[in-house]
Amino acid sequence: CERVVESTNHLFFEFSFVKIFWSCIFCCWGLRWKEVANLEEFFSLCWGVSLSGIQKILWFLAISAACWSGWISRNEKVFKGKTTTLDSLIYQTKLRSFVWARVVYEECIFTKSDWWGLPRKSSLVKRVG
Repeated sequence: CERVVESTNHLFFEFSFVKIFWSCIFCCWGLRWKEVANLEEFFSLCWGVSLSGIQKILWFLAISAACWSGWISRNEKVFKGKTTTLDSLIYQTKLRSFVWARVVYEECIFTKSDWWGLPRKSSLVKRVG
């Protein structure tokens, strides 16, 4: 936003665009976003969600993809002057997390339509053969 000195807290939690982004990411998982002030509060919030087992693993994978997508978007703006729309950032996050999940669980089949709709409800289907 170029109105304040860049910091991790501003980049990931204080910037109005990113607040909406996190709200959307949490909503995609059927979870509620609560504004946080720093990384410690963020990771505490992410850890405390009501998921377990493979869902929790996929959740952290998606959160990692969201952070990475945000960082790439920031670098595109800073170094190339390119701006990213919210829809584009969400799409890149979902695509990146879907691909990462497929790599981590290569013995399983994830349906893209389920992942795009509500990843929390996506089922893992073992490949036959």
